[in-house]
Amino acid sequence: MKRANKIASFATIVCLIACATIYLTANAKQPSRRTSKPKYTLIMQDDFNGDSLNSKYWTKMTRNNNVPWKKWQSTHPSLFDVSNGRLRLYGRVNDGIDPSDTARYILSGIESQHKVYIKYGKVEVRARMNKVEGCVPAIWMSQEHYLPYPDYAEIDLVEHIGTSNTISQTVHTNYIDKLGKKDYPKHQVNPTYDVTRYNVYGIEILPDKLIFTMNGTTTHVYPKIKTSEEGQYPFGLDEMFLKLNIEAGYNKWLQHVDFDNFPIYMDIDWVKFYKLNE
Repeated sequence: MKRANKIASFATIVCLIACATIYLTANAKQPSRRTSKPKYTLIMQDDFNGDSLNSKYWTKMTRNNNVPWKKWQSTHPSLFDVSNGRLRLYGRVNDGIDPSDTARYILSGIESQHKVYIKYGKVEVRARMNKVEGCVPAIWMSQEHYLPYPDYAEIDLVEHIGTSNTISQTVHTNYIDKLGKKDYPKHQVNPTYDVTRYNVYGIEILPDKLIFTMNGTTTHVYPKIKTSEEGQYPFGLDEMFLKLNIEAGYNKWLQHVDFDNFPIYMDIDWVKFYKLNE
């Protein structure tokens, strides 16, 4: 009988220990699941401190009559001014500036193609611009090989249309432009900023999302989602390079160009490229 009591007591103790262990485990503080901020390494910075474009980083955009926004591009020297620690890109009425060019107006742009790229990382540009109806100063990125559908990708850090008080920050992909999936996830935001003052326009390209920023503050996040539709998140499939340029008069939003208020210009204070640390 005593042996049976001892066995019962032992079983009770084991049961109590097991229950206590289960309780403590269930109520123990779980480790944090916070996602740490991405870490980057600066790979390029241009402060435009000289008196000419740094050919290590930039080439001037050239005209292409088969591409609507490039029909008025010009490399004329009067459209590029590197001085006082900034680059100014101009759009001008061609009233004898370049007699060999029959275009009514000429526009400028530079790009880092064949020079500086990122797949995953961050790009920031500190810039300001004036406002002219029918014109768009633009800071944007596209792929090195501009992969065919469904994997092409474009990111507009900022476009400012005409005399609007808002900017556009936009994602372009096959999923968005060809399949019309513009709201799931939302592909564009239009925050209000004074573009005539210097602002820092930024984009972070990560394996799972794009993060748009203005002056260091997040304005929009475009995530990678699970979907059977093609081309929803092609970012990271190919290297991307930066474009900074003036556009005018080539689509329904830019039909009327206010030549009386030319020149249109965009000032670039600095550009920074960062790669994402592994």
